Amino acid sequence: MTYMNTATITGQDLTMTPCSGGYFISIDGISAISRFYTLPAASNIDLTTATFPINVKLNWHHPAGDPSPCNVIIVDAIVKN
Repeated sequence: MTYMNTATITGQDLTMTPCSGGYFISIDGISAISRFYTLPAASNIDLTTATFPINVKLNWHHPAGDPSPCNVIIVDAIVKN
């Protein structure tokens, strides 16, 4: 499989803001830090027991095709890099 980007999952978002929740991910080539809420079941990455940071390759998109104000992404496919 060909992946769109490499990235680093840096950890859980524990902030208490309108945009909080999920996990932070820094996608190479994208200046803003993004966040996601879930990974595909076939990813074999268990975020509840993971040691961060995690280097990954992934395919992703913005919900409804547009960047959200909170920069949330949907992860379509992901593997550890």
